[in-house]
Amino acid sequence: MQTHTFSLVTRHCELDINQHINNTNYLRYLEEARVSMLRERGLEIREVHESPVEMILYKYNCFFKKQVYYNEELEVFSTQIHTQKVRGILRQEIYRKADNSLVFVADAYWAFVARDKKYIHLASEFAKKFGSEMNSSILPYSIEKLQSFHEANPKIYHVTQAVARPYEMDSFFHMNNAVYSAYYELARWNFVKDNFGLELYKNANANSVIYRSLIEYIYPVIGFDELLIYTWVGELTKTRIIYLHEMSDRANKVRSRAKSEICFLHKIKGTPTKLPDNIFQAYSSFV
Repeated sequence: MQTHTFSLVTRHCELDINQHINNTNYLRYLEEARVSMLRERGLEIREVHESPVEMILYKYNCFFKKQVYYNEELEVFSTQIHTQKVRGILRQEIYRKADNSLVFVADAYWAFVARDKKYIHLASEFAKKFGSEMNSSILPYSIEKLQSFHEANPKIYHVTQAVARPYEMDSFFHMNNAVYSAYYELARWNFVKDNFGLELYKNANANSVIYRSLIEYIYPVIGFDELLIYTWVGELTKTRIIYLHEMSDRANKVRSRAKSEICFLHKIKGTPTKLPDNIFQAYSSFV
């Protein structure tokens, strides 16, 4: 079994309004680590680009453990924990070098997809290279099936409208996997703004942070696709808010679903705390 290591230093432009690394950047770190891992396995990403095969992510199960700040050295450790024909699961962990603490972990569900059936053998060859040296003793984190918007049938929900922008596309000509999480973050803030007003959070003594994200990539988004992001509250407790999302196009073709689990940290101490009373009361009518 071989674990691939990828090192990086966080950049100032990756900070968000809470002055820590925005959640979407973790997924970009994981992608860079996978491309580096491909090279180590003897497969340049350029070879994939020039072939009739695409490398895709079809699911992410992510856990945010600790906040990360500007100019911190991080290491991404990637280990195959499951492979089968043209797909597999890659465990990716991010550690802060200064104190060797785990700050983020995810299971990345990957696949090589042939654009035509006659190239399936090539997809299998790529997957065999990338998915070599599996550690089957590591079990994937448990995941739940995400309900469709119509199955869930929430009484109260919010819709964010967006248009996929060309610069959000990746080298395979569809929207980069990290961009979906940015759209879901936009949807959460729109939910707050349109239902309560942003003052609800500005006046609180705690900051909201995401501590878990489950994203399913169902069908690719391409440039200028018109998107509808349905957002509703799946669960509310004294310590967390769980949002559910579904992204579809104008023809109601589902592109992605997600679950975002939010907790709160004390603004001064930075320690986990209960939801501020005003926020808990505001959300109570949405569940």
